[in-house]
Amino acid sequence: MMMCVCVERVFLSVPPSIYNELNALNPPSHPPSPPSLPPQDPFLFSDLKSELCIGEVDGVNHLLKRQGSLSSKQALATHQATAEKPITVGVVFCGRQTPGGHNIVAGLYDYLTASDSTLLGFVGGIDGLYKQQTVVVTSELLSTYRNQGGLDMLGRSHESFPDTPSKMKGFKDACVALNLDGLVFVGGCRTATGVAYLTEYLKAELVPTACTVVPAGIDGTLTNQFVESTVGFHTACQVYSELVGNTAIDGASAKKYWMFLRLMGSDVSNIALEVALRSAPNLILLAEDVDASRMSLQEVVREVADLVAARAARGRNYGTVLIPEGLVLSIPEIAVLLHEIDGVFRESEDDHLTVEAVAKQLTSWSAALLLSMPLYIQVQMTKERQSNKCVQLSAIETERLLCHFVEAELSRRKTLGQYKGSFSPVCSFLGYQARGSLPSNFDCNLGYSLGGTAAVLVHNNLSGYLATITGLKGKEEEEWKVAGVPLTAMLALDDREHHHLAYNGQLRPRVPAKKVDLHGAAYKFLVEKRREWGMHDMYENSGPLQFDGSTADDRPATVVEEDRDYLEELEVLHAALHQVRRACRPGCSSALLHLATKSILTLTDVVSMMDEAASV
Repeated sequence: MMMCVCVERVFLSVPPSIYNELNALNPPSHPPSPPSLPPQDPFLFSDLKSELCIGEVDGVNHLLKRQGSLSSKQALATHQATAEKPITVGVVFCGRQTPGGHNIVAGLYDYLTASDSTLLGFVGGIDGLYKQQTVVVTSELLSTYRNQGGLDMLGRSHESFPDTPSKMKGFKDACVALNLDGLVFVGGCRTATGVAYLTEYLKAELVPTACTVVPAGIDGTLTNQFVESTVGFHTACQVYSELVGNTAIDGASAKKYWMFLRLMGSDVSNIALEVALRSAPNLILLAEDVDASRMSLQEVVREVADLVAARAARGRNYGTVLIPEGLVLSIPEIAVLLHEIDGVFRESEDDHLTVEAVAKQLTSWSAALLLSMPLYIQVQMTKERQSNKCVQLSAIETERLLCHFVEAELSRRKTLGQYKGSFSPVCSFLGYQARGSLPSNFDCNLGYSLGGTAAVLVHNNLSGYLATITGLKGKEEEEWKVAGVPLTAMLALDDREHHHLAYNGQLRPRVPAKKVDLHGAAYKFLVEKRREWGMHDMYENSGPLQFDGSTADDRPATVVEEDRDYLEELEVLHAALHQVRRACRPGCSSALLHLATKSILTLTDVVSMMDEAASV
């Protein structure tokens, strides 16, 4: 059974410096910590008698050939800490650029140096780990990058995470050659999935290196019941929100342009939802919404055209539409088309195929759809694939594709006398502008805290865990609760073919990417505002990132809207069960025992029904 590690410590960061040259004027000092837990004191751990979380995937134990279970540990601040031995830890940037990544390294370094440990940074990401290209992280090196954006201190590579034991051997060789006691990976879902299997591989090879993951990425995909936000998500969304607000207000000022803005975010709409809650656009096309409703391309086009016509009837021939990058994968006919094109590239030895060559190998229906699109979209859909042979979503100008068909639909309506307005679209892609931004105060603190948490995990030889923090919606960082969660508690099987990777001869579970919860509080708030935002000009401009003042320490809107803390509820539940166990010990009254038994049986029936429904 899977258990959580709860580490009662909060790591705080100083306010971020504006640019490197300002560091000389106001260098970051040692980040403060709560008085009861000064940074120099290591932790003692003791076994917990209660489980904090249980998360099994059917067959995972057999698949990973694991013997026993991960133990649950908790930091005890009241105990006298003993000296910890120096260790050597490596850190690798696996995911794409994200604000706050450097503070993760700073958190690792500041904790580890308290025990004279060594932190090695792998230069060039996964490729650097294979080649054992390292740099010793020092205070002098960090002084340039602390509280700064990007990942340029160590860099990253385009190498995908190894998914077979033969490919993992390079990691094993690096761990052995460099005598690593711990290895910290910074990344998203694919990184977490890879580390889950790497942990098992290293255990089977008797390599004692403890592996852990720090969730980071602007798209917020590695969020679930254990992870409330990833490092960089808040900053990126704030930057995008400013750009969207600027653009929307520009359109409202000119009163003649429709702004179609595509937002980065792979195949999920987390960024689009967060930005919409901060900027109040006229329309947002969530990929999850389109997918749940099984909307065709024609229906999506009709929804946009209906809004354009309705606003034109009120004399408003302008507006702002937000489009997530992964929308095309949620439109059934386009998803089938892209799947077939990906298949053509997987079977071809040539990575550079012409549109005509690809079309000949498609089904007649998909070929007709491809050739009906504008030529620039045809070229983008048949461009060279990513390392996994899948389409590069950022290369497909979905916003221009929609404008093309919306314009055709409005022309048809104008011919029929159903539309009398004007339509002048302006298309933009908001993607790379935010990935290297200075991190917000929130991401500075989150990254630093998670770095320290990862250091605690590897220093206590806890392998296969993900560092996390709950209570993020609290105004004060002192309210945050840091923890470690077994990666196996997050693994799940799905039916997406390109994720069915073999491991030990079986289909491989993965850590799934978090999509917008259509039953969540943030989405429900959007639904309530959708009509009002559509017909009126309610645009909000959050302005540039603030490092001081009343809005400097705000939280992600999607985190604030949610009012549940999964780990805290688990603790409350286990406390309640413990209380029932104590009250119903041998010798209690028959009436109490009868009432408790009846209540528990009723509860277990309800839980069983909900569990069965969730597994369908």
